[in-house]
Formats: sequence, structure tokens, C-alpha cells
Amino acid sequence: MGKDFMNRFGFNVENAPDWFYIQNLKKKPSESFRDYAIRWRSEAARARPPMEESQMKDYFIRAQEPQYYDRMMLVAEKSFADIIKLGERIEEGIKNGTIINLEALQATNKALQSGGMTENRKKNKRPKRSCHVPSRSSLER
Repeated sequence: MGKDFMNRFGFNVENAPDWFYIQNLKKKPSESFRDYAIRWRSEAARARPPMEESQMKDYFIRAQEPQYYDRMMLVAEKSFADIIKLGERIEEGIKNGTIINLEALQATNKALQSGGMTENRKKNKRPKRSCHVPSRSSLER
């Protein structure tokens, strides 16, 4: 009977994610933080070898973007539900502008460095004007 069970459902164990996969599971741009946390937690529950709650929280925090990670490190000893609540507050802060979105800031910096803004400066720049100041020797003639 056990052999029959493994023949039917053994693929579930073979396809189980490992801890490295779990740690690198990132939030999709179209996904809310809560949906991401639920997806992450369900994947972590399938991980082999199984994770303990403390390991799960640690790996979840490590998987976060910098603006989340910095703040979540402070509450690592709290429950997973509390960490999710904090993540939702951070997400809200990013949306309403009270927390800086590092991805948007990096994209802006990259555009500035690649010359996106220098082209605008070149268009608005006035041509240099020069004037000739006669020297003494030319005045004495």
C-alpha cells in the first residue's frame, strides 16, 4: 500500500522546493505584499527538508527587497503574521510616498547616469558668447 501511494504521489516530493529556491522567491510587481507572503509561505511549507517556524521567518525576511528587509530585521522575533502586517504597512508607505521606493530611485539614478538628463541640459543650454577685449598694444597703434 505504501509503495502504491509513492507511485501515485511521489512526484510531489521530487518537485518540492529547496531552501535556496525559497530564499530567492521574490514579490511580483503586480502582487500585493499579502498575496506574496501567502504564496511564499505555501512554497516554504512544501520545502524539503521541512523548515521550522524560526527558519521560515528568517528566510522570508532574507528574501525581501531592501526597503522591507531593513525594517523587518527589527521584528524578526515576532510571529509570521506580525511580520506580514509590518510588510503591508511598508507597502502602504511606499504607495503613499512616506517610504522611498528604492527600485524607482535606482531607475531614476540609472537614467541620470546614462545621460537621459544631460540631453535635456544640452538642449536648454545657450551658445557661449565671446567678446574681444583689445590688448594695450593694439590700442597704442
